[in-house]
Amino acid sequence: MSLAATAQTFEIKAHEEKLTHGKPGPEFKQAVVRYPVLVGMASPKVENRANRTLSLKAVIHQSFEEVKSDFSSSWWLTSIDYKVLYSGRDVLSLVYIVDGVGAYPSTTKYYVNVDTRTGQAISPSSAFRA
Repeated sequence: MSLAATAQTFEIKAHEEKLTHGKPGPEFKQAVVRYPVLVGMASPKVENRANRTLSLKAVIHQSFEEVKSDFSSSWWLTSIDYKVLYSGRDVLSLVYIVDGVGAYPSTTKYYVNVDTRTGQAISPSSAFRA
């Protein structure tokens, strides 16, 4: 997906990892983890900062390595995905959707807004003022 903001042109590439546990059969479990990686920004410094701001660790408070470790012991997770909600006027807004199943299905959403000029997280009121 190629997106253009006022001050930045960049591309969002989906990075995808599949976690598996067990061998095919009744004990087999799989989860798909997808997260965005921004590429092609004019400033490598801003691109690195934006990618840190959008990282799993920054948004859902677990790195991919921590998610992978938890999956190997709990099997609760079924997927982590993201959706771009808005891109324009120097703002990128997205939501991470974390789905899992234990005794009951569960979904948690984590929202993040990034100033694409600086790569830093911004509040919704700063992102979408009139």
